Amino acid sequence: ESVDAFLIAGDIADWGTKNEYERFYRVLDEQKAVPYLFATLGNHDARIFFKRSTKTLIKKINDYLKLGTDKVYYSYDIKGYTFIVLCTEKRILEKAYISPEQIAFLDKELKRGTKDGKPVFVMCHQPFAETHGLPEVWKTGDMGEQNDEVRAVMEKYKNVFFINGHLHGGIFEKVAETINEENGVWSISIPGYRKINNVGIQDCGTGYFCEVYDDKVVFRARKFITGEYLQGDYTRLEYAIK
Repeated sequence: ESVDAFLIAGDIADWGTKNEYERFYRVLDEQKAVPYLFATLGNHDARIFFKRSTKTLIKKINDYLKLGTDKVYYSYDIKGYTFIVLCTEKRILEKAYISPEQIAFLDKELKRGTKDGKPVFVMCHQPFAETHGLPEVWKTGDMGEQNDEVRAVMEKYKNVFFINGHLHGGIFEKVAETINEENGVWSISIPGYRKINNVGIQDCGTGYFCEVYDDKVVFRARKFITGEYLQGDYTRLEYAIK
């Protein structure tokens, strides 16, 4: 199906090597159905070759979005909806480092994007602490020392959808593990595409297809390898815009 944008919440590479990125982006660049790319660094991207991964990410951001930025965090509007991408600015094993400048950027862009009552989509590799089964489903890895500050900024605004990864889970069979809602912020844990830890539906090649309407946002679990939507109550998440 045609899409307006493609989002990948980090861990593009396993070790952050040059050939890993070349292989991934070669395939992606051939897909004419992906007009806009939103990507961030995961801990696998950042843990060893941080400078190389950062340079590669910024180049591809500018290739797809024409932003002319030198930052790993950015925002972009598509059809009137704002997408904000957060990214670690330091090489940390599993957590993220979000600078005061990046937090201020998040606040400014959320204020702009939500002023007309529309939903805003924020993406980062790391989820908030103690969400989506952390630390039970995975021993470590969250927003880091700035966790509470970043969360407080998001909670100031309505209709914020926070897309994150890191857990390498499948499609969780419990909605509470797939999505956490607290103080108006909807946090969605997307599945690992290749490597699946022992949680949820184990099928590789799955992700979410997101549809945005005037009055609601819908996430549907999709097996992209076969082009099929997964079936079950927990595979379709629908939220009314308030």
